[in-house]
Amino acid sequence: LECRAYPGSYCPQGTSDSFGILCPAGSFCSGGTADQQQCSTDAGSFCPVGSAEPSGVTCSAGFYCTGGSSAPEQCTAALGSFCPQGSLSSAGSPCPAGFYCTGGAADKSPCNAKAGLYCAVGSDNWVGVLCPAGSYCTGGAANKQDCRALAGKYCAEGSSQGLGVSCPVGFYCEGGAVVKAPCTAAPGLFCPEGSSDPSGVQCPAGSFCTEGNADKAPCRASAGYYCTEGSADAEGNAMCPAGSYCVGNDFLPQACTGPPGNYCPEGSNGAEGLVCPQGFACSGDVSDKSACTAQPGHYCPVGSSSTSGSFCPIGQYCAGLRSDALPCQAVPGSYCPSCSSNIDGVLCPASFWC
Repeated sequence: LECRAYPGSYCPQGTSDSFGILCPAGSFCSGGTADQQQCSTDAGSFCPVGSAEPSGVTCSAGFYCTGGSSAPEQCTAALGSFCPQGSLSSAGSPCPAGFYCTGGAADKSPCNAKAGLYCAVGSDNWVGVLCPAGSYCTGGAANKQDCRALAGKYCAEGSSQGLGVSCPVGFYCEGGAVVKAPCTAAPGLFCPEGSSDPSGVQCPAGSFCTEGNADKAPCRASAGYYCTEGSADAEGNAMCPAGSYCVGNDFLPQACTGPPGNYCPEGSNGAEGLVCPQGFACSGDVSDKSACTAQPGHYCPVGSSSTSGSFCPIGQYCAGLRSDALPCQAVPGSYCPSCSSNIDGVLCPASFWC
């Protein structure tokens, strides 16, 4: 009687069953009275027992198939690799991100990384590696993701959240997945924490800034000098302004507190300043000296606090304004009383001799 085998079966010589037996591995059987035929599968496929088509089926995970009529062979992948379905060689393929592979015929396993770590392509253990700068990693089997930082922030190596952290001093950060880069500031500028501009900002008063990615440094000014905003000079780039005093180093100008008759000229280094010079009047504190406006017979001596001046002393004469008191040159019978404005003085009064 003719064989009535189903596809995947055949009737070999000596068969006693009209439905035949299963087609052997490496062959395919179309059923009926057809005999078995050798498989011709592509690499990555094979013909298992009971195959009805010459194309076979996909090679199972943990094995590799060279195609044709060859049977699957166990994978011998190295650490960090595995043989997925359809593998063509014993070396397999690199372990995908989010998994780790112990090699051999073992399948990939989900990563169990902590936050800030991830399993990169080719991982051979569940611990993973540090998340690269510009990315963040939530841990577990999750792959790295691009940082979502705003300008002035970045995702450092090992980041576990996508908003990043402030850009460090001396660097600038454009945001997003871009990593930090060294500042290129000119002298007198620097990049503080959180910078997003490579040119930086002005150095604060009391500090000096060299250039590049250097941080600001405390001023080393001498007494009477200070570092203004934008200074690049460690020794101070400006004299203390009038009305203020500067003790040096990184201290800023302070308001003068001198008493009436004193003033703080440019470059002062003490709170009380200096005694007002002759020909001027000084009201103290932060006020500058003012030119004397004394009337004839009056003058502004050293330490004056009023622009109207003081009485010219006996024996001297005073021309007024900024003139000093000068010795009288009166002839015998004359003298210079208080408030004299004439070099020759006046006649000696009755009952006196001069």
